[in-house]
Amino acid sequence: SFPEVRNRYRAAIAEVLEWYDVDGIELDFSRSPYFFDPAEAWEKRGILTRFVRDIRALLEKVGKQRGRPLTLILRVISRDRALTTAGIDLRQWITQRLAPILVITENCGNFNQDIGAWRDLCRKAGVALYPAALDGPVFLRLSRLPVPVVHPADYAFAFGKAARLRDGQDLTIVAAGVTVPAALEAATALAADGIDA
Repeated sequence: SFPEVRNRYRAAIAEVLEWYDVDGIELDFSRSPYFFDPAEAWEKRGILTRFVRDIRALLEKVGKQRGRPLTLILRVISRDRALTTAGIDLRQWITQRLAPILVITENCGNFNQDIGAWRDLCRKAGVALYPAALDGPVFLRLSRLPVPVVHPADYAFAFGKAARLRDGQDLTIVAAGVTVPAALEAATALAADGIDA
């Protein structure tokens, strides 16, 4: 309900767009879909819709400056009641094509959710629909930067599991994606000081 909160989020997104050469932004409205008092949320849905429009406009502006489009992805709860009490007018977001990609979830591991109505609405509006296959947010770090290979050739990625690259007795270092080589370098530097990481 407070413009200061929206301005803070917008500033954070603008900072990411300024500092990093990203391909777009995902707005995740599914983690904790409580943006207003639930009793007032539906009456205030226009506030959230304007915020999404504002972020889309920001992406379009930065995309024009970079000479390539930046994608807005929306992740939302798929149940009508949850959308109403969150103040998310998803049907309007889809019909007005506020984002070209929509990820829907029930955040409860229901792999039998009925997405037919959302699918039909998205297809009519030209919005790509991706039902989330997991109950909750997923972290995947990718980079365009060249990075050293840290896994052996026979390494098999296992979703939801960490890979131990080095054993240590004194300290545990956790890293993901492009930060892994730097973490391994840090472990080597710590070893020179007698710290087994």
